[in-house]
Amino acid sequence: MAQDTGKRNFISMLVEGGFYFTGYTFFDVYIVIPVFVYSMTNDLKLSGLAVAIKVSFFILPQLIMGLYTSRIKNVPGFLGIVGLAGRLTFFMVPAFLLTGLSAYIKISVLIFALAAGSFSDGLTHVPWLDMMGRTIPPYRRGKLMGYQMILGGIGGFGAGILIKYILSGQGTLETRYSLIFLVGAVIMSIAGALLFTLKDNERPVLKQNINIRDFFGSLHVYFRKHPMYRKLILTQSIAGMSALASPLYILFAKNHFALDQAQVSTLMLSQIAGSLFAGLIWGNMGQLKSNRFTIQAGILTNIFTVALAVFLNYSDMEKPFLLLTVLVFAAGVLLGNYIGYLNYLMDIISEKERPVYISLTYTILFPLTLVPLLGGFLADTAGFMTVFFVVFVFCVTAYVTSFRLSSKT
Repeated sequence: MAQDTGKRNFISMLVEGGFYFTGYTFFDVYIVIPVFVYSMTNDLKLSGLAVAIKVSFFILPQLIMGLYTSRIKNVPGFLGIVGLAGRLTFFMVPAFLLTGLSAYIKISVLIFALAAGSFSDGLTHVPWLDMMGRTIPPYRRGKLMGYQMILGGIGGFGAGILIKYILSGQGTLETRYSLIFLVGAVIMSIAGALLFTLKDNERPVLKQNINIRDFFGSLHVYFRKHPMYRKLILTQSIAGMSALASPLYILFAKNHFALDQAQVSTLMLSQIAGSLFAGLIWGNMGQLKSNRFTIQAGILTNIFTVALAVFLNYSDMEKPFLLLTVLVFAAGVLLGNYIGYLNYLMDIISEKERPVYISLTYTILFPLTLVPLLGGFLADTAGFMTVFFVVFVFCVTAYVTSFRLSSKT
């Protein structure tokens, strides 16, 4: 019975993930959204704010979902209702873009939809991971997540071609982006509906009263009792500062080299293509090598990316577009490196304590949600090079601390 559930959920999660990552491309806060917001407002800080809002509203509900997950009676039903409801809010964006309201009101609606959708995803993330941990065998989890990203990456690459085609077409900026966001909303809603097809194993459902204060008060006990977890979270926290630059690579290329809309859309497509290879690379690297190797490879890729950006800034090359394409492609590859950290966490924590440690992780990492906003402020006030230099320093530090992680995990 459990084996049948595992096979069913592997297929359902794979298809749902493929649709989710495809739809997410149209609302990607590291690719599409920063370019759109900057095109509407010429404000780097708002681009960073959009990223910060999306990430923070994704993490906020996860701070307590570790407490509630074991009390959800019907996990597939919960995932379907909450997931679909949140993703339906994306239909607000194309509707408001076609009105005569000011650009800042339209951006506010976009940010609200991103917040609502992300909050919904945050509510379902821990139960989804917990159910994956219960129903999918350990040796297939990395493969599932990697295949999700590959399938989503293929869909995302197709979405990128469509985005490039729409942006290169006729009509106002608002009209073109409203079509982009409408297609994304439809695909995201399909992904939400597919959550109803999941099936859970029989499991005990806790019924005792919930004391949130006691729950958070006990998190430090879990933190102190697991030395390998402390080493993981240290490296992940330091490496997480690379989010300072995550939404800025295309904007750096656009501003520094005065690129036109067609060139910008080509770079967007290149970064989406990088996310396709992210699933292929990071999803299988942990199985071929180790999760520590995957984490370290991601950090080194980050170092290469910011180093290339600095080189392009100070080089005398007249036509560096090919290298700019490589730059944003590498930035796209980095978007999937979280798999290494997540699989490492899943391997070192028991099934019983996994929801608690997921909540603990997001509690510790929550301040990093403001990092993209800080990156936008730094880029506005001190320039892109300052951002890239700071990221370089943090990544080198994270690479050093990563050697404290077990190479067997």
